[in-house]
Amino acid sequence: MTHYLFESPVLGLLAAGVIELLTVIVWSMRRDRKSALMLLVGPGVAALFVLLDLLVQTPAEAMEATTRRIVKLAVKEDGQGVIDLLSESFRHKQFVVKAAASPVVRRYLQGPVIESAGVTYLEVSSARKQGGQVGFTVLAVMDPKGPFAAGGLLKSRWLFTYVRDPDGRYRVRDIELESLNDGPGFDIFTQGVPREYY
Repeated sequence: MTHYLFESPVLGLLAAGVIELLTVIVWSMRRDRKSALMLLVGPGVAALFVLLDLLVQTPAEAMEATTRRIVKLAVKEDGQGVIDLLSESFRHKQFVVKAAASPVVRRYLQGPVIESAGVTYLEVSSARKQGGQVGFTVLAVMDPKGPFAAGGLLKSRWLFTYVRDPDGRYRVRDIELESLNDGPGFDIFTQGVPREYY
């Protein structure tokens, strides 16, 4: 139900449209002041749904926003900004903690690396108050002066696992590179980048 109230107000806007249609029918039959005032109910309901959508950020919306922010920070080669969005409880394959992951993130984002990038697909799954997962695909143009793909196009599919930290913010608890250029991914924390991407 919260999806329809806060994430996608389409159902509420449709209801507002139906209400407005009914009030127009009533007004056209009566043509009195009371019926004319009822014409404001539909737009009022629509405004309420839009306001709820703007004011309330659901866990799914928070995780999506953080994911998109990480992609933007990667394009800016802001390793510290990405690290700040990793949870203190970060664990990769049960043995790589945030302190060990941080230098790897910094090393990957030492410029020049990415010229431009965009999220072409994003899906939030199992979004709950305590966390969830975001699967997404990024299409990136690699910097020709950088070490990867000689400035070519790189398509990557990622899975971020989120946790809600004690401060109430959703941060990344684990990162998996599932696919690179439609081939297999690799463990970015324990394996080096395969030679074919240099």
